[in-house]
Amino acid sequence: MNCFARYSAEIQLNKREALRCERESVHGTEVIRFLRLKPNAGGDLRPAGPQLAFAAKHLPAFVAMLKQLQDQIAEASERDPLRGLAAGLEEGRAA
Repeated sequence: MNCFARYSAEIQLNKREALRCERESVHGTEVIRFLRLKPNAGGDLRPAGPQLAFAAKHLPAFVAMLKQLQDQIAEASERDPLRGLAAGLEEGRAA
């Protein structure tokens, strides 16, 4: 029997799309899953595009990676406010 408990958080990306993060226990393994949601014809949100899923034990490293990217973008914005985001993304690729 597939027994799981689900927890989720969601943010609105724009007027039509949202991003949901789910934590679930599947067959005793904790899994974190990110999905992009778009409305269907009836207006309900449905998963769209590829999902990102990984073991929950890797969540702290994933959060640290996003924080590092955020710091790089902020640092680039301080140096060159006009380029900000683009400069930060370029630095992230080089690292």
